[in-house]
Amino acid sequence: MLSKIISGLVAFLGLVAWLLPDISREYRIIITLSFVIGGLVVYLVWQQIAIKTSNGLICERGLIGELGIRRIYRRPKEKPVENAISQAKTLYFIAYAGNNFIQEHRESFIDALRNGASIFVLIGSKDSEFIKEIELMEDMEVADKPYLNYAIDTVCNEFKRIRKLSESTRGKIEIRAFNTEFRNSITMCEDKNGKVTAWLTIMFGYKRAGDSMMIEFCNGDGVNDCMRYFEKMWSLRRNTVLYDSTRQGVETL
Repeated sequence: MLSKIISGLVAFLGLVAWLLPDISREYRIIITLSFVIGGLVVYLVWQQIAIKTSNGLICERGLIGELGIRRIYRRPKEKPVENAISQAKTLYFIAYAGNNFIQEHRESFIDALRNGASIFVLIGSKDSEFIKEIELMEDMEVADKPYLNYAIDTVCNEFKRIRKLSESTRGKIEIRAFNTEFRNSITMCEDKNGKVTAWLTIMFGYKRAGDSMMIEFCNGDGVNDCMRYFEKMWSLRRNTVLYDSTRQGVETL
């Protein structure tokens, strides 16, 4: 828009210079060319500024705002999720294990259950080829026992412990196992007003989740895509329930 205004102003001044009385034809040409060249220089300088701005402020107000990105973290451990978890009405969690995260935020999960929250968890299937490949990629091992099998057991047992420690009949926990559908780790918290915040961890295969970058979405396409991703996986794994706090005998440990 500004470039059009500059171009119009230059053209107007050139016309005025051309129509001025008592100025020789040669001077009129020189003045007109000066305005044209000056206007062209101003236009090119503005274009350079606009290009730099489009990679910053304009992009932030446009694409980043449309995606709903609030913040990008170098490591997930930096994220402020404690309050979001403890105050959530509904929690969604996807990870190939996530035992460290669950243990670190145990108290927040207990608070959430006491407040009547529903917690839905998707973790990897024990002894699956997918889990074995992750162990190879990340060089995992715990003595002679495959690490992720141990971690998956830990997650299930930890949530049973959380259910017991909450001393509440409110809320629920359900855990299902996926096979190869996993792409990235996600934590989502929906508050009592229906607002969803999502944390998407970018997985690079050789890196563990705790050392990976993470994007926080507060609205927009980012939250919508995370939710659709979870819902699709959840529906596909309806027959792989590892633990359901509302049903008797539904656990494989």
